[in-house]
Amino acid sequence: MLGARALKIAWEGTPQRCNWKYVPESRFLEIVEPQTDYDVCCLEIKGRIHTKLLSPDTTYGVYFVYKTDNEHAYRFEHVPFIVSLTEVDEEDLSKNDYFRMLSVKKFYLKTSSGLHRKWEELPDEREDGWMEIEMGMYKVGSLVKGTDQRVILELTLKEVQCIGWKSGLIVQGIELLSLLD
Repeated sequence: MLGARALKIAWEGTPQRCNWKYVPESRFLEIVEPQTDYDVCCLEIKGRIHTKLLSPDTTYGVYFVYKTDNEHAYRFEHVPFIVSLTEVDEEDLSKNDYFRMLSVKKFYLKTSSGLHRKWEELPDEREDGWMEIEMGMYKVGSLVKGTDQRVILELTLKEVQCIGWKSGLIVQGIELLSLLD
């Protein structure tokens, strides 16, 4: 899992204040609660992992793992997000020359009884009490070709519409789980 400290968290492309907390049920020492203000409202969370750190010939499920603070969560039931998986060549990171877009999905971080959403756009509750959104699946090749050694998997969560400030999101990280083929 890429813990919250390994993620780049920004509001409209500008890194903002983050509230780092200890949560005993988290796998990590710290989780993050991104802080927003009234002027900057578009959340983007991005993680990167080099594919040579993953097992060859393995398919992974990729999941955004989070909670919402039920007392302070505001506006997340109305805000659509997109998640994407992209292969990037490590030599072209500065140019933003993307190798290949693998998956793009829309979802909502929070549900509300009065709003009707497609089930595939809603989060699942995990056994550990955290919520998860499946960002997609990623198949690691045999890593025989030289170019495979330069591939970085970029994992992105981004707001579709910026409809105002939000609060109460608690991010644990992005998890990659190996799946049986």
